[in-house]
Amino acid sequence: MNEELKVLRISGKSPTKETAGSIVKTYDSGFKNIELRAIGASSVSQMAKSIATASSIFASKGLSLTTRLGYDKVALDGDKTVIIARLIIQ
Repeated sequence: MNEELKVLRISGKSPTKETAGSIVKTYDSGFKNIELRAIGASSVSQMAKSIATASSIFASKGLSLTTRLGYDKVALDGDKTVIIARLIIQ
């Protein structure tokens, strides 16, 4: 089990199914601390849909996915707010 934090960045063009698959594959490869980051409304929308899809995949494996949401500021073309979703899989 890898205790290192794995960060996945989500864009507004990230395909929902592929992103959900990446979440599951990241968990299956041993990363237990997974964080998603999104900047902008369309990215946050894709992140939410990907979490919902990944949750269904984990449920079919007998696991539960919950999230802890937060935000941070980054210096990217001025200050941008980054929405952060820390995934908790049990």
